Amino acid sequence: GAPVPASAVALTQLPLAAVGSVTMVGYDPERSKINQDDFAADACFADDPTKAVFAVCDGHGPNGRRVANLLASQLVSTLASELDDDITVDRVFKRAFLKLNVQLLRSQIDCAISGSTCLALLVSGTRAYVANVGDSRCVAAIKISDSSVSNGALEAVEWSVDQKPEVFEEEQRLLAMGARLAPLGQGYDGHLINRIWLPDKDTPGIAMSRSFGDSIATTVGVISDPVVTEHELTADTRFVILATDGIWEFIGSQEAVEIVGKVLNTGGNVHQAVRKLVVEASRRWMCHEHLSDDITVIIVAFDPIRLGKADSASATRASGALGSVRV
Repeated sequence: GAPVPASAVALTQLPLAAVGSVTMVGYDPERSKINQDDFAADACFADDPTKAVFAVCDGHGPNGRRVANLLASQLVSTLASELDDDITVDRVFKRAFLKLNVQLLRSQIDCAISGSTCLALLVSGTRAYVANVGDSRCVAAIKISDSSVSNGALEAVEWSVDQKPEVFEEEQRLLAMGARLAPLGQGYDGHLINRIWLPDKDTPGIAMSRSFGDSIATTVGVISDPVVTEHELTADTRFVILATDGIWEFIGSQEAVEIVGKVLNTGGNVHQAVRKLVVEASRRWMCHEHLSDDITVIIVAFDPIRLGKADSASATRASGALGSVRV
């Protein structure tokens, strides 16, 4: 991925204030690490200044970096190729993700035990659509209406669900496909973390129930179908965080929103805010584990005045369910 140019954000007709992004390689005292995360951004998606796309990818396995790179480099163009006035947003994402996974499995990349998450945000006017495969997370910061603008409290609203074996629907699908769910170890707080295994072999042992690639895991129910959700952007939507699980291992959604909000509310910019969040997550990794995961974050900040005007202008237009909404 590449940073979002300030000029691209300035030219968009969306109520974006700024976009900041950071990707940082993790640390392992026993071996040299490469960053298996990647990201993508297009503030004028499909040459349309009323649309923007942002995404983060978290690769895993021996070829995780190559998988994440392929997804990040091909996501925007693949999504654009699926746009059609007669196709819903949900369908656009599902067709594009299917096409990406087929491309990946037909590539020269060995995906037997390698794969990647992919979390994408599409902003279209005053609507936001999130497509998620894996355990990266999208969190919106919503201003609590009875608080002042200067020191207003923010509420974290999760726009995605971490797709892990602990989620009931995910667990049921995996078990029906013959997966064996068992922990490899426990988390720093003593919580046992289930991983996904073949019924008779200690492989592949991945921790997310949906993933791109991972051809062995697909035989026991791991899928690359995205869960797509629709959200309304209002004057109270301050910013949205997209981040790989390197952030969420030790920082909860509400705390992440508060860390970013404090920087922005005290005169800092979105670039300082994203760095603050990443540095704090890395520090906690080192304190708890003496190593750190790769970390990638995109923060999309909105202009509340422009967003309020856009919201008012569209208030009289009916907004259908996700199945009937078109881009």
